[in-house]
Amino acid sequence: MEDRFESDALLALGGQLSVEESQAMNMRDLQTSTRHASLMRKLQIFGDSILLSLCSRNPETVKSRVELAVKLYQEIVCSRDLMSLRLRTEVDKKLQLLAAKGLLW
Repeated sequence: MEDRFESDALLALGGQLSVEESQAMNMRDLQTSTRHASLMRKLQIFGDSILLSLCSRNPETVKSRVELAVKLYQEIVCSRDLMSLRLRTEVDKKLQLLAAKGLLW
């Protein structure tokens, strides 16, 4: 189960999951625990927010998605006990992308 959670979580961090893929992941994780399901949803939104903040040309969209990504990052950190070192590292790298682009203020 842990391997499946990690592979799903890494996909979620990439952003651009279809609604069906997101729902399937959430249903699988609900069978494990509500904490896993909640973390997966946060990872999905975090990944989408990172992607949108890096790709959007609308400054308001960039600002709101960066703010959401930072908020979710803080919440994700509270669930680090559910994540492998690899997954924690990937989450950190995603946030560092925003810093590298000068989007964290």
